[in-house]
Amino acid sequence: MALPVLARRSAAAVDAVSSSTSVSRSVGGAVRMNAGGHGRETVDVLQRAWVVDLQPESPLAEVVVVELSVAALELGYRSSNLPATAVVLRAEFAVDDDDPLACEARIDDVVRWRREHQPGGANSGSVFTNPPGDSAGRLIDACGLRGLRVGGAEVSTKHATSSRPTARRRPPTSSP
Repeated sequence: MALPVLARRSAAAVDAVSSSTSVSRSVGGAVRMNAGGHGRETVDVLQRAWVVDLQPESPLAEVVVVELSVAALELGYRSSNLPATAVVLRAEFAVDDDDPLACEARIDDVVRWRREHQPGGANSGSVFTNPPGDSAGRLIDACGLRGLRVGGAEVSTKHATSSRPTARRRPPTSSP
């Protein structure tokens, strides 16, 4: 399920992932990278996840779904201990009863902030992790890369850690 959809649906009566609106495109991706934003991370609300490794140790080994606790996932800043061949199939989140209007208001605030500060439309989202004691956006700006175009991609002028596709110019065709 798309994480923004889960956030909107959960806002009906609970507050668990309301700050996750637009953080990650999937629940599995949010678990794998411990997605976060607006002061919360997936680890703050995740209870457990069901994972399958599509490339087990032995080629004769059976593919098995494993239930993992939050501790077993070793979630850190934008990281987990999941191997590249693992897929998160399902996740369980802790929820707190809350006023539906308050949840909707928090989601609206997050969406409003993102629209003001991040590029809309097709874009990569924020794909960098911040180095200790600094911010990836500040480093990109210090290098003068905001707005840089390479091939069919451009570093966003609105949020330096995002990129977006650009229309590629086609070379002129000659007439016979």
